[in-house]
Amino acid sequence: MAKNSFSKEFYRDFELLLLKQHQLINMIDRETNIDFNAKSLWHGTSTIWMDSICQSGLGAINIAEEYNLIELLGFLYAEILRLDINAPELESRRQTISAIITGKPLYHDNIALNYKYDGAYVSMSPLTAAKYACSIPSGSELLDYCLFLLYILRKSNIEIPNELNRINIMSMLPL
Repeated sequence: MAKNSFSKEFYRDFELLLLKQHQLINMIDRETNIDFNAKSLWHGTSTIWMDSICQSGLGAINIAEEYNLIELLGFLYAEILRLDINAPELESRRQTISAIITGKPLYHDNIALNYKYDGAYVSMSPLTAAKYACSIPSGSELLDYCLFLLYILRKSNIEIPNELNRINIMSMLPL
């Protein structure tokens, strides 16, 4: 099967998204009036999850489980492999995606990086929480990985099984 390749528009759109995220992070870095009191815990996320947090509390709903996101990620990644899609921007994320799917740690400089999605994560730094909120548009690193793979697959007319599409992920893809 011939490898699929992407148009210049794909790379332009993807680069623009990364540029916007980078600009937001730089803007936060310039903020100097943040009080680090080591008594507060901060959580950075998207307003997508605000209703859920207000209704049930932070971390009360595990979105990875609620929406089968690890299984969805595995399905989307398998589709990319099955269709033999050539997406150079995937190369830098391939090991991380595999670690998430398999549940095994990824080693970097002899340090185990665990990609676990079993609760809400907090920081003692409001800056770290703000960076996370700005760099993860969906408010979930795992959901962002799913959206990234779906963006690569968007022209492949795949059908996502209903049990893996509880979040209606196609509606979350940017046009």
